[in-house]
Amino acid sequence: MFNKWMGLILAAVVVLGLAGCGTEAVLVKELTEKYVSPEIEENDERPTPDLVGQSFAEVQKMDEYKAFTFTEKNEYSTEYPAGTIISQIPQPGQPLKGKKEIVVVVSLGAKSNVIEDYSNRHIDTVTAELEQAGIKYVVSQVYSDTIDPGYVIQTSPAAGQDMTPETVITVFYSNGPKPQEVQVSKYIGRLEAEAKIQIEGDGLTIGQVLREESMEHPAGYVIRQSLTEGTKVASGTPVDIVVSSGKPVVIDLPIPADATKNFSVQVYYNGSAR
Repeated sequence: MFNKWMGLILAAVVVLGLAGCGTEAVLVKELTEKYVSPEIEENDERPTPDLVGQSFAEVQKMDEYKAFTFTEKNEYSTEYPAGTIISQIPQPGQPLKGKKEIVVVVSLGAKSNVIEDYSNRHIDTVTAELEQAGIKYVVSQVYSDTIDPGYVIQTSPAAGQDMTPETVITVFYSNGPKPQEVQVSKYIGRLEAEAKIQIEGDGLTIGQVLREESMEHPAGYVIRQSLTEGTKVASGTPVDIVVSSGKPVVIDLPIPADATKNFSVQVYYNGSAR
């Protein structure tokens, strides 16, 4: 079929050329598009090009890739800059016909290691972004007279601070203005800074902050609170908390079995006598 139509077109070109007709180019173009192009495109087989490492935006502009169609997917990458093709399917060199579709994975660049500022954004939007980015988080409601209900007030750690893959971000969002009577939350087991944010967010005030050694809680975490979780109290009531100063220092000092006299021991810790 292809040879038949090509023969007709070539004959037409010769006849029109001899006749000196200025419309031969238009006619040949119409005949080619109608009878030749679809068959050539359908049967044209091309090897898959190697696109890895190239800019996807530039690839889409290049004439040598016009015969191919692309499906784009995205991933974060520390190796490839944003917009660069990370991988492709099919692999380079494999033959393609028809649509000649190539699926390319394009880099989004490296994930940011700094916590974004999520304040004044709706909690649903923020949590969706955190989940998509694979960032660990917990949410906590607090009262606010200035931020509309459902909108983020702040985070802990705060915006701009560095984070690691193990970092868990606490997102505090508004529950609206504080009522006359408020409910006490659980502050035990939380970092001191987060507990203070929660206390004030509950409509309470921070009372005394004491330090005490703890075998159970690491340094900086609340180990006791003066008001019981779930209790309802008047707005503005102070809450005292006890914060762990870390595990106590334990020294095993062997005493001879035949010791019969009193003796004293001087202990030095970080260069100071204790």
